[in-house]
Amino acid sequence: MSVSRQQLSIVVVALLAAILGALLARQHREPPAAPAIDGEIVGAPAPAFTLADLDGEPRTLASWEGQLRLINFWAPWCGPCREEIPLLNATYTRYREQGLTVIGIALDLAPAVRAYRDEMGIDYPLLLAGDEGITLTRAYGNRQGGIPYTVLVRPDGTIAAQHMGLLQAEQLAEWLREAGLTPAER
Repeated sequence: MSVSRQQLSIVVVALLAAILGALLARQHREPPAAPAIDGEIVGAPAPAFTLADLDGEPRTLASWEGQLRLINFWAPWCGPCREEIPLLNATYTRYREQGLTVIGIALDLAPAVRAYRDEMGIDYPLLLAGDEGITLTRAYGNRQGGIPYTVLVRPDGTIAAQHMGLLQAEQLAEWLREAGLTPAER
């Protein structure tokens, strides 16, 4: 039995269409990933990590054990991240004497992070996560993988609050009040 090129082409196209149809049907049966919801990880232990700082020194979450830690996932190329940096810097300055540490986890490479730190005068610790930062944000409850993403970790290591997107000053102030901090005099 001889098969013509035209018949073979029809069989191949039909086979590809069947595979594509099966993939699309499977995709419609699986529910989409749920977006991160404020509070869904509140009370859970904060995931441990080890990341390099801008000097190449490894830092862990435990480096700031016993302190209230505001962890902010960001990147220099992210517009909303750039917009909230002054708020984070001011917050660190106002509350660090009361035990607050702001930790910026950058999803970029050292040269870009260093240049932006210098441009903005960022005083708080910056760690480099690169592309692996998305995986780390997900470990912290960020199902969308977007940035900026901010998490407040209590001194006992449990998560107190989380927020996807640009953090507003009022919300941050409320988090800190609930944690027992009062603004330092300027």
